[in-house]
Amino acid sequence: MDLRGLKDREGNRSREPILIAALLCSAIVLFGLSWPVVKIALSSTGIPPLLLVCSRSGFAFLTLLVVALLRRRFSVPTRDDIPALFGIGILQLTGFFLLCHIAIKSVPASHTAILSNAAIIWVVPLSALMGRSEHQGKWFAALLSLNGIIVILQPWAIDFSRPQSAFGYGMLLAAALAWAGTIVISRNFPARMGASDLLLWSFGLSFALLLAFSVVSEIPLELPTGSIGYAFFNGALVAPVGTYCLITLAKRLSPTAAAISFLAIPIFGVLISCILLGETIDASLIIGSLLIFGGIVVASRF
Repeated sequence: MDLRGLKDREGNRSREPILIAALLCSAIVLFGLSWPVVKIALSSTGIPPLLLVCSRSGFAFLTLLVVALLRRRFSVPTRDDIPALFGIGILQLTGFFLLCHIAIKSVPASHTAILSNAAIIWVVPLSALMGRSEHQGKWFAALLSLNGIIVILQPWAIDFSRPQSAFGYGMLLAAALAWAGTIVISRNFPARMGASDLLLWSFGLSFALLLAFSVVSEIPLELPTGSIGYAFFNGALVAPVGTYCLITLAKRLSPTAAAISFLAIPIFGVLISCILLGETIDASLIIGSLLIFGGIVVASRF
């Protein structure tokens, strides 16, 4: 009997809960702080949303590139990786985050933290359009989350004399659609390369696109002095480290456990938005959040 091997396996099992807790806490803190930090950067430094998203992808790409070079591990995407690469690089890292950054200028950071997680309302119908038969439970989950969005948005109370807010919420729903597209593409055309390698190329693609958009839009490419710290935090820490934590947790937890655990991220985002930005938590946000979160948990069961 290999006693040393047995002890090593037992030691690994005993450390597993500690590792999971550390990864989850890191993801909660990093992603929970992300939207309030974006709100502060945009409102206090005057940096354009496009440039802030561009710097996010740029810092993330450089961070992952340095890690890949230090590990002496550099994989090139194959033809099978292209759909997932385009889905993540274009729809999620470019489209989703650009739309959210535009929206948060006129929408509370707490609402952004919640509504940006409502991709389930689009995932189910998009999957159906692609010919995939979805369980009735997932349709119920999408309907549950949709009701939560309606409760938060309160379309019956929209003041159309101030269109900025309505525009912002529209951008968040479009962002959720972009994220849903990423999920559907990644599920139907999974990449063969590892997650860290795929993220490196995806952030590189996103940075190239956003940089091109910035040049065409004639936006000055110099970061305002006060925005550098915010850009570095979201780009070099939240994007690569936080995403790595989520990917690792998704591999180690069951879908239901992961879905429930990840709900702590927007909850922390709402709380920290109240502390840092003085935003309020009203009944509509609480009820709507519970409905959206309920939809996410229900969807993970099927």
